[in-house]
Amino acid sequence: MINKPEIKELEAFYVASKKKFDTDKEFMAQAHENTVKLQKWDPDCRDAWKFICEVSRIEFEKIY
Repeated sequence: MINKPEIKELEAFYVASKKKFDTDKEFMAQAHENTVKLQKWDPDCRDAWKFICEVSRIEFEKIY
């Protein structure tokens, strides 16, 4: 079983990814490719998305 990251870790990951997206054209292309895969319900992308959503939902439940 994979340990779920804390929301702070996901926030830091997002900030770092956004910076890299804005400065690295190869990373930007890869991000776009993975977005298309997610929209087509690629199993690996979908599982990653669901994992991120689950971590976020746990944090939301603490707040709301």
